[in-house]
Amino acid sequence: VETLPEQYEEDVDLDIIQPKLIIKLVNELPIKASLVIKLFSIEGYTHQEIADKLDISVGTSKSQLNRARSMLKIAMLDLGL
Repeated sequence: VETLPEQYEEDVDLDIIQPKLIIKLVNELPIKASLVIKLFSIEGYTHQEIADKLDISVGTSKSQLNRARSMLKIAMLDLGL
């Protein structure tokens, strides 16, 4: 997983980004990362529920969510957002 340079560790302001762009970026993530971020952030599942649903551990669910968030931040920064 690519890490963010120190100056980019602050949160990206999602209020200024069009929802269609966020959906496009989420859909471009690796499959497990995309599934976990959708289940957690959109559908409201807990990590335990995601783990049960995807037959993964709770730790894997958490790490995939962190991976997805990091990749989204990088993609947004690459777009100048």
